[in-house]
Amino acid sequence: EAVAKSMIRPQLRSLRQKDDHRTGSNTTKESQNVTVTFKLHYSNTGPLGPWKTHMAEIQDFPQEYDFPGNWNPSPIILSDGRVRIVVHTNYPEGWSGEVIVEADSWQGPYKPITLDITPCTKCQEDPYIWIDKRGHWHILYHKMFDPPGPNPIPSPGWTGGHSFSVDGIHWSPIYRAYNTTVLFEDGRTVEMLRRERPKLIFASDGVTPTHLSNGVVDPDGT
Repeated sequence: EAVAKSMIRPQLRSLRQKDDHRTGSNTTKESQNVTVTFKLHYSNTGPLGPWKTHMAEIQDFPQEYDFPGNWNPSPIILSDGRVRIVVHTNYPEGWSGEVIVEADSWQGPYKPITLDITPCTKCQEDPYIWIDKRGHWHILYHKMFDPPGPNPIPSPGWTGGHSFSVDGIHWSPIYRAYNTTVLFEDGRTVEMLRRERPKLIFASDGVTPTHLSNGVVDPDGT
């Protein structure tokens, strides 16, 4: 019950008239939904190729969204073959906005099934989505501006964010998950200047995370 009350409940509707969930105001905005395309590389024979190219479509996509921009796609394949992709929109401003698009297969066409699933602006990028063994949904983010200040990537700072969902449509707020401090096996700790691009490595069951992978910039800037 407590979790359900905290969920963000986006409704799929046109951006031409929408309630602003951040200010509580109702705004009217001239908008036009468009079709955008992105390139997929695939192989029918395995990772050694040969590789082919497929142009996939996202239909009915609001033109206000920054595409391709910093769209950072995070796909997940469902058991029935459908594919969902978390798409970073940079809407209404940078480091903001995530929507989910879906298609019946990886080839597309994709269509949005949510509006913004995040409750904040200038707060995140680099989504990574997965489903746990209970069938619950999760997203890791590169968390931004935490603690608050002029630097979007403070160090030390909280650089990992976690959001969760029961159905993959209605999402919790983004909670702190990890910071810029990295602990090594020999006991050393290093405060990274940047720690982003979260990815997970799973056990052989495909649903139990065993390792977190990040792109980092160490203290000497490399």
